[in-house]
Amino acid sequence: DGAIRGWAVDPAQEQTSSCVRSLDGHVDWVNDLVMCGSNTMASCSSDTTVKVWDLGAQRCVATLVEHSDYVKALTTVHTFDEGRLKDPMVASGALDGRLLVWDLAVGKWVVECGYAGRRSAARSSIYCVAGAGGSTLVTGSTDRMVSVWDARTGDKVVKLRGHSDAVKCLAINADQTRLLSGGSDSMIRLWDLRQQRSIKTYDCHEDSIWSLSASSAFDFFISGGRDGQLWCVDVESGNSMLLTVNDFAAKRDNMILSTALSADEKSVWVGTVGSTVHLWEFGEVWSQFRTRERATTMSADSSGFMDALPERDSFKPAVYKPTATIVGLPGITGYLVMNNKRHILTIDSRGIIEQWDLTTGRIVQTFNDERTLDQVGRELEEEVVVPSWFAVDIRSGSVAVRLDKATCFNAEVYAIDFVQDQKKEDTKINLGEHLLRGLLSTWLAKVPRDGSPITKEDDSQRSFRFEADLPIIVTEESSPIPILRKLMSEFNGSEEPFLPIWVTDYLLRNTRPNKEAVKVSFVLQPHTSSSLSTIEPSRVSAPRMLRSKHVVEYIVKELVAAAEKFGKPSTVPSAVDIELVCNNRVVPPNMSLAAIRHFIWKSPDDLEMAYRVRAR
Repeated sequence: DGAIRGWAVDPAQEQTSSCVRSLDGHVDWVNDLVMCGSNTMASCSSDTTVKVWDLGAQRCVATLVEHSDYVKALTTVHTFDEGRLKDPMVASGALDGRLLVWDLAVGKWVVECGYAGRRSAARSSIYCVAGAGGSTLVTGSTDRMVSVWDARTGDKVVKLRGHSDAVKCLAINADQTRLLSGGSDSMIRLWDLRQQRSIKTYDCHEDSIWSLSASSAFDFFISGGRDGQLWCVDVESGNSMLLTVNDFAAKRDNMILSTALSADEKSVWVGTVGSTVHLWEFGEVWSQFRTRERATTMSADSSGFMDALPERDSFKPAVYKPTATIVGLPGITGYLVMNNKRHILTIDSRGIIEQWDLTTGRIVQTFNDERTLDQVGRELEEEVVVPSWFAVDIRSGSVAVRLDKATCFNAEVYAIDFVQDQKKEDTKINLGEHLLRGLLSTWLAKVPRDGSPITKEDDSQRSFRFEADLPIIVTEESSPIPILRKLMSEFNGSEEPFLPIWVTDYLLRNTRPNKEAVKVSFVLQPHTSSSLSTIEPSRVSAPRMLRSKHVVEYIVKELVAAAEKFGKPSTVPSAVDIELVCNNRVVPPNMSLAAIRHFIWKSPDDLEMAYRVRAR
């Protein structure tokens, strides 16, 4: 969800955890974190940025922008200047194939690994980066290679070949002589970096391996991946113990995305594609396992000791219950935009469906049953057509609504459909205009004015009210990097330089892009069963949002005008007595021309409708 959170966990109470720190700044998945000293941390995200955080002040002190695709991994780099250890730098690897070394003191990258006078036309995406704090960097990428780099010069030291698919995770020992790599080929390899070759393989997983965590002595490691299995493996002997197998109801919650050993290396934190984090304690069972494995090599005179050990079964999980759990919120996994372009349906990782009102940012209905998203959508859907005026993004697991200049002002609707006590039936409102005024109401109340009048809030505007803690993010066109990120309540009137010009032009100067109303051409003829006369002209056009009852009013007006020529206006029925028919279906009085064409006519040809006197 783009947030970084710190937790206080009591292992004595499995479900008890409290958030003690929250750092908000990224606008997409946070992919990696690394400490750069006692009070500084760096993070990288799918929003293509690297951010530097002051943990004491709990704020972002720098945003490093250079990558053009998801930044997947970070590690620290130490270099020496005249024998003195310099402040740590950070290396970042991304799906754009670039490996950059950043000097945090100046907020710029100083070395690009692999840069030899020009950038390669095609680079393999980097999924993982490893380093032990020295000047050696190792990357794993989609070209199936493990690449070793000199962080001081950016030169490639060696390419290690062995994996048959993308390399997704790495772990390196403290003296940078040994390396573990895990790949989408389900294999884990141990490399000797001095000999520059693979010296051992471990085949315990059934699917892609996404995470490796090695002990400080590099004598064992924890691995996890797509198959949901968590293994503990002895580096030298290769003996492996299945710690646990995730078997949660939601399949995505089983896929292990990350692992981190505790300080005493007797338990491991495990994060999955879902939002819940578990702590699994394995120190005692691992110690017993290693003792048993050593005993298998003992001579026959130790058979008495062997009899006292539990039966060996490496495919039976050793741990069944986590020691502690940080319960996360369910993530949004799918959505459906309703025809009225006001409501959207979402489904989360639990399978619960909710209906949201975008004009307030609130949930209006919840459906906790066995129906699918499409089934609920079909039940709630209305026969209305409203132009698209926003985009929805759920990549972060929450609902993000994006507005841009090209489409924001597309949708005009009748105010009576939004405000119950609206007295003027034909009053129209623009959804994008009202949404902007609602989102930036705090800013509008505080922004310095140049003498131009403030638009008075009408009844319909009062329907667009949002919670004060709603985050508002401003980005450049086609860029995920935020220019401004604030809660709605935090706006103080000074933000105009960061807001798009088209937004301030409308809010402060009441100007917006001119767009011609889209019209629908249609033909009106008396129904074959009707004695009503033909109107001229019979082919007309009108705005697409015009309702059918207004078309009937037009018909009555034309019929009266024709009857007056013969001095018989009283022979024309009133509008309430006339109905429209299209494709043998009576048209509802509040249906728009666009909706009639889409749901009833269903043809690219000009819309044809007939009118007749309503049956008594």
